[in-house]
Amino acid sequence: MGDEGDGSPSPLGVQPVVPGDANPQVASVVEAARTGQHPERRTALAMPDPFDRASYEKDPQAYLDVCEPGRVFQPAQPGKDVPMISARSDTSVEVAVGESTTLAAMAAPGAPVTFTSFDLGLFSNELTSITVQADDAGIARATFTAVGCVNDVNILAASPYCSGRATFMIFVPPPAPTTPPVE
Repeated sequence: MGDEGDGSPSPLGVQPVVPGDANPQVASVVEAARTGQHPERRTALAMPDPFDRASYEKDPQAYLDVCEPGRVFQPAQPGKDVPMISARSDTSVEVAVGESTTLAAMAAPGAPVTFTSFDLGLFSNELTSITVQADDAGIARATFTAVGCVNDVNILAASPYCSGRATFMIFVPPPAPTTPPVE
């Protein structure tokens, strides 16, 4: 979103231009776009490689530094000792354009958890998807800002340590019209 063509700013806010080196997750997406490789970093429709728990536990930051939105489609298979992810914040929230809310999911202590928006907006990494590490209590948090979106914003959260997905619905009320309707 940007100018409406008449010089007035969009009432939905402006998707900011993000410097390619803003953070490691942005840099991973920029690298994918520049090289034409790693489509899984640019869309949730391209599946990432299978999760390698041993590699993650050896170097969690290397996994957290890469943005792969499709990770939300790779939760652990249900099993005897596999916890199920669950929401730990409100799952239905109203947020005004430009405002933020923090989403929380219960996973497992230290688990990677990916939050992906399918309707724009931004997480704290300036992207529509973010992978964070759950704290010692197993809670993973991601801050979402309603920018460039209106009405329902669907967000999924999943972890390769847990089965299932947590679902969040952020309602962004349409802003008031900035010009009178044409009759």
